[in-house]
Amino acid sequence: MLKRLLIVPILFFPIFLFAQGTLISDDASRTIIERECNDKLFIKVEQLPSLKIAKEAFEDTLVSELKSRNFSLINSKITYTFLVTSKSEILNISIESGDISKEKILRQTLSQLSSLWAPAQQNGRIVCAYVRLKMDFNDSKLHIDIMQ
Repeated sequence: MLKRLLIVPILFFPIFLFAQGTLISDDASRTIIERECNDKLFIKVEQLPSLKIAKEAFEDTLVSELKSRNFSLINSKITYTFLVTSKSEILNISIESGDISKEKILRQTLSQLSSLWAPAQQNGRIVCAYVRLKMDFNDSKLHIDIMQ
């Protein structure tokens, strides 16, 4: 009997291990995810969300926007994690590492530039997926890396 009780959780463990749940607390974001993502979010995908424009053009656009908002481009590194929906909306922006003053301005600017992102693909279908954006501010210049 004890063996049977131990086997059942072991059989269901992979289901919980590979389930991709949401940690969305905002009701508006949750509604968008239910409507556009069919309540499915991906952490790992075949094709990452990418930029619709050249990386250098995105970096220049982001720097220009930040300068217009009096954001100081001091030497720092920050990594954000956010969700790119199937309609190229950016939701659930959170800091993974780094520290920066006026973080709210940077977060708002990233959200406003969501139209420059192409959604992820999995099995040939457009899906909602998380992406990590590493930003390195150095001497009023920006270098980005897009990762899973």
